[in-house]
Amino acid sequence: MNVVFVNHNSFASNSAVHVFHLANELVQLGVDCAVAVPRDVHTVRDLGTPRFRARTYEELLRSPPGERGPTLVHAWTPREIVRCYTEKLAARLGCGYVVHLEDNEESILERMLGPSAVAEIRRRPEADIPESLSHPVRYRRFLAGATGVTALIDRLLEFKPAGVPGQIFWPAFDADLGWGMARDERLREQLGIATSERVVVYTGNVHPANQQEVSSLYLALALLRRRGVRVRLVRTGIDFVPPHEPALSDAMREIVIKLGVRPRTELPAILSLADVLVQPGGSDPFNDYRFPSKLPEFFASGKPVLLPRSNIGRELVDGEQCLLLEAGNALEIARKLEPLMDDEERRRRIGAAGRSFALEHLSWPKAAHDLNAFYQSLVSQPHPMGGAKPSRTKKMRNHKTAAWFDDAALDRIAQRYRSFEVGPLSYATVRDYCDSFDHLRPLAAANQDLKDAQRPWVLKAILSQVPPGGHLLEIGGGEPFVADILDRLGYEVTIVDPYDGSGNGPQEYEIFRRQCPDVRFVRDQFSESTRELEPRSFDCIYSISVLEHIPDEALRGVFAGLAKFLKPEGLTVHAIDHVHKGAGAESHYRKLGLMLSGFGFLQENLDRMLGAMSLDIETYYLSAEAHNRWRGTVPYEQFPMRICVSIQTCARADALVPV
Repeated sequence: MNVVFVNHNSFASNSAVHVFHLANELVQLGVDCAVAVPRDVHTVRDLGTPRFRARTYEELLRSPPGERGPTLVHAWTPREIVRCYTEKLAARLGCGYVVHLEDNEESILERMLGPSAVAEIRRRPEADIPESLSHPVRYRRFLAGATGVTALIDRLLEFKPAGVPGQIFWPAFDADLGWGMARDERLREQLGIATSERVVVYTGNVHPANQQEVSSLYLALALLRRRGVRVRLVRTGIDFVPPHEPALSDAMREIVIKLGVRPRTELPAILSLADVLVQPGGSDPFNDYRFPSKLPEFFASGKPVLLPRSNIGRELVDGEQCLLLEAGNALEIARKLEPLMDDEERRRRIGAAGRSFALEHLSWPKAAHDLNAFYQSLVSQPHPMGGAKPSRTKKMRNHKTAAWFDDAALDRIAQRYRSFEVGPLSYATVRDYCDSFDHLRPLAAANQDLKDAQRPWVLKAILSQVPPGGHLLEIGGGEPFVADILDRLGYEVTIVDPYDGSGNGPQEYEIFRRQCPDVRFVRDQFSESTRELEPRSFDCIYSISVLEHIPDEALRGVFAGLAKFLKPEGLTVHAIDHVHKGAGAESHYRKLGLMLSGFGFLQENLDRMLGAMSLDIETYYLSAEAHNRWRGTVPYEQFPMRICVSIQTCARADALVPV
């Protein structure tokens, strides 16, 4: 088979080291490999002799792979530069693609651009970002269309859409280099390191994503020097941002030896200088989802390694194979390092055990073997082009939505609303209802009340914000029109509803369950105490005309449930009935304010939105016909006309606050 790796940078990058060794090992296993880089293809020679074809993006487009069986494109991270090229190349070759994850892309994006900028990009998915980063909306869609997903650590598979196969492999060290060599005394002398001085080595760049933790390492060494420990820091790499606070500048001149960017062949000698190797940091959304590329080399060196109780640190025995950091701050680093400096036997014992771990588990041939088996499983599947559920019309054949929308119609709907614009706080409009009537007519004419605007809007919002394969939960599903459509479009849908008639809700549980066999039903009231739900397991929790019917006390449980069961990056989408004028308006206004405060909105946000709504000719109001239908046999004097609207919210999990 053919595999084309697409890297985000030249071969002078950590990611390219992984690609280089995997491609070389795969060729040994009979796989025809090519590696595409955007520029500077000559840098491949800095890593060794390639057994694969190294090409620039443009060169590979002009001269695609041969005909040695099936072809897969392996996108090395979902960064924008890779995503755009991979989609173009896969379309040119008519093949599927695999996406590799090596970092929490959303955490990096927030560290690089700031949370407010990322929130704005989520609100405006058409906004562009630097090509070296992953777009928070587009990369999710990219993953949803993948044939498979690979990852360096298990936590990264949390970003994998359900139904898309996944494979973990750990990175390794280059066995051809002399890791574990005796201390290079000549190099130590050249660098001016005194016999009495202890050495900490840190290899790697400093950038906004790791600046704070590297700064903690610098501060820890300054603390040790103040305590009388003669310690030096040998550094390689580029400082894209300052690695320490300006106040430490004078102290650092006495401590730090900066070597800049060095050939990889020199790294074993540089690591040999170390008494201890430190990977600073603690458990957080950045470190928990990565496997730092330097760690296989650190362990292979036979030196004791200090690292966070995170990522690969969770697989090692503290005090035997390594030393683990809990908080990862400067005080803890200094406290862990100080007793090691004068305990040569302990350093030797921990370093040897860490090296044994590396020799057993961190092997490029092993990683390539596992990866090749994964490729073979993907190309043998009958539906290799993505992770969507294979058949949509076979199920739901007896349900209304199967008659409303066939597979072709569902594909058109998904395509049309992929870029649907969703604001954090809005109201239903006639314009949006007319769009729904034109393109989702059965859904927009099912009830003849506010739900005719609400159901289509919620469907559109989810299609634009959550990639197929995402885990969804509907609160109080009622008749599951939207849940059914989302299930058929490849989402994993759970409905939590007692189906006991409470709040004028339906009771036809058995009918709905038979009609929607792939929708999961949980017969319960939604709260933080709901059984059968896993914490932090849903990409989106939504409701349609439900929250306004929940008593205040129970509403607190609902918001606690949202915080408990949503993933940290998840969304919560709701369409809420609101009496704007007429009987009950005051209580509705109070309750709406309570609900919106739970989604992180201020009272002034609500008042500003309601003021704009009152003046907007496009506002969608409940009709007289719908009001009369709901009045039923109640005398009009007891049920007079009210001005009712639908309020719409789309909030992130990290914005939620208790109500």
